[in-house]
Amino acid sequence: KYVKRVNLIVLEQVNKWVKEVLIPNHVEKEAPFEIAAALVRQVLKGISAAGFEYDMSNEEVELLLEEWEIIHREIAKRFKNPLRQMIVPFTPSGQRYALALVRSHEFARKVLKNYRALEDPKEGTIISLIANNTSYESDDDRIAEISLFFHAGHDTTGNTLAWTILELAKNPSEQSKVRNALQGKSSDEWRNVLELQCAVKEGLRLHPVAAGGTWRVLKNDMKTDKYFFVKGTHVYIPLLAIFRNEEYVDKPDEFIPSRWIDPSDDLCSVSFPFSLGRRNCMGQSLAIAEIYNCLATLIAGFEFTVYDEGKVDFFNLLKPVGAKLIAKKV
Repeated sequence: KYVKRVNLIVLEQVNKWVKEVLIPNHVEKEAPFEIAAALVRQVLKGISAAGFEYDMSNEEVELLLEEWEIIHREIAKRFKNPLRQMIVPFTPSGQRYALALVRSHEFARKVLKNYRALEDPKEGTIISLIANNTSYESDDDRIAEISLFFHAGHDTTGNTLAWTILELAKNPSEQSKVRNALQGKSSDEWRNVLELQCAVKEGLRLHPVAAGGTWRVLKNDMKTDKYFFVKGTHVYIPLLAIFRNEEYVDKPDEFIPSRWIDPSDDLCSVSFPFSLGRRNCMGQSLAIAEIYNCLATLIAGFEFTVYDEGKVDFFNLLKPVGAKLIAKKV
């Protein structure tokens, strides 16, 4: 029930952007648009509406993106130099970082207040699970959790979409396969379209936005065929290196969606973009809903060609910075 509602909200959000922005500003004018920047903003609005029952304004979107960028860069600097956190609070950049944190939490507080004022709030949403969970000690903890969900979910999904559409634009025959397979299908059937499934899986494999992966600390000793790891070992899981390992993936640097029609066990075992186990991505159901609905809507209705491939950027996330596309109605 919740996933179906999420699908409807996301679809409504995408269609609104297509009607109000994509067609008049880019399709009719044959003007290029920066795919990642556009989709990150739409995904952020979709997360807000579907997961938190809050309609974000354009001004709020731009404000949060600016504040989060400041937070990201300061955290990265502190990671490189731990002593920075003792010195920077007294500098202009440190004060600006503190202000960015305050503004981010102020927005989260506003979202929580908005939910509590709703006359008929929906069940099963992210905000309902946070607001009604008595295990939180205070609203400050709830606000921190709300901020985390907004922060972690928008650019991962937005950039995943951007990478996949960019690859389809670079490979017009693959783009046509997906478009043709979607013809005559309703939005309820999109998730079952094999060609769309393959394109999504290949996009997630080739360009995992969390390319640096994650860390785990072993709770017990662990032995493999080749190695022995003692309890307490910090294990690094670099997704990009794993997903493009030629020992398990044929032509790993190429976009080949058909590899997922009858995937080998090796291929399946080395592709886990949302991580695995109890600590996998909590927001993956919402992310998948956004990816399928956005991708299907855009590919079914428009033909995309590359205007500028942009460049690969890996600050915090793997992003196609500056990549621009031209969209034409089909």
